[in-house]
Amino acid sequence: IYLMSEFLATNLTKNFPLQLYSKCYQVIHRILCYQKKCRVRLSYPWPTLWNSVISAVKWSNSLHLDDPEIINNYIQVGRIFNMFVMYGDTFLPNPGSYDQLYYELLRQHKSSMTSTKLLSHSPKKVQRRLLQFCFYINVCYDYCLLKKPQLFRW
Repeated sequence: IYLMSEFLATNLTKNFPLQLYSKCYQVIHRILCYQKKCRVRLSYPWPTLWNSVISAVKWSNSLHLDDPEIINNYIQVGRIFNMFVMYGDTFLPNPGSYDQLYYELLRQHKSSMTSTKLLSHSPKKVQRRLLQFCFYINVCYDYCLLKKPQLFRW
């Protein structure tokens, strides 16, 4: 996870093919699925991963939607955060990590909403794929809003 986080954080300004970022998201998702399945708790600073994934989403917002790989990347990011929100209790090290996740999702909600605003400017074929991303992000955001009073006590 550390390598994937570093790759996302340090290579955003380079002109790499978007498939590399997609592979990175796939690796992160597979590791999370394995952790969920086997109930493995890594002692990893998860906010670094969340910040690098969110930074990659912000970077993707500046690109054009002509490439379908950008939409696939959005959907993979949505799946990653959905895994954290729905199953994080099986692999996050402590409840404080959950609170940090909610805080980061609420803090960075504006950048994910920028990508959902692309729906109105995109072709019909792309809109269906973007709706999938919007669903994942809205589920995460709504769940965070349910926990918001607890976060402010933290």
